[in-house]
Amino acid sequence: QEAIAGRAARIAELAGDPGAILGAHVTAAADEGDPDALAVFERFAGWVALGIGNLMNILDPELVIIGGGLATHSRHYLDRVRDLLPAEVLGAGSHRPTSVVMAALGPEAGAVGAALLADSPLRRD
Repeated sequence: QEAIAGRAARIAELAGDPGAILGAHVTAAADEGDPDALAVFERFAGWVALGIGNLMNILDPELVIIGGGLATHSRHYLDRVRDLLPAEVLGAGSHRPTSVVMAALGPEAGAVGAALLADSPLRRD
């Protein structure tokens, strides 16, 4: 975090303390067009594309849904993930098209899913 704060003064300024930088601070700086914050999201998009690409190579899904806290910041990386994804998929042209979307429930998707599963017939024996 100190390395990020040293290079990204606006992010550190928004956080108030370099040790307290959160995704919300990086997002706020990116919303202002801060180049360091946008670079963080560019790098993040690369890692997300790599992870989704690996899952696609193994499972060949039709749909990938990103939820949880990642959904909150999606406007800064989702399109870039989609752009980078073909380079991470083996034989990308031979796979069926895969949509990558944000969960409709945003950051609450995981919690809602867990609550529904707890009351699901799948859990009743």
